[in-house]
Amino acid sequence: MIFYRKIEWAGIKSEGVNSVIGYIKQNPGKRAPYIAKAISIPLKTLERWLKKLKFEGKIKYEGSAKTGGYYLVDKPRGDGLASDRPQAKRPWFAFR
Repeated sequence: MIFYRKIEWAGIKSEGVNSVIGYIKQNPGKRAPYIAKAISIPLKTLERWLKKLKFEGKIKYEGSAKTGGYYLVDKPRGDGLASDRPQAKRPWFAFR
């Protein structure tokens, strides 16, 4: 039996996270060091916020590790639980 637990992120509805979303919206394709310098926050704090926003499906990283950047996602996905993913069809003989 597999159990999924919902990961709780405290304080994510903050003004700082909203400023990150706003910056990415105005300047798509920027990397984390540039975003951190532009909105004057520590890089580690920004990386934590970006991880949360990627988990929520609000942003995505496109491109290579050196030249890629962050972009907003048009339609955010759910909370990341397995129930949000489409179920694969199983062959008739796999049912019990």
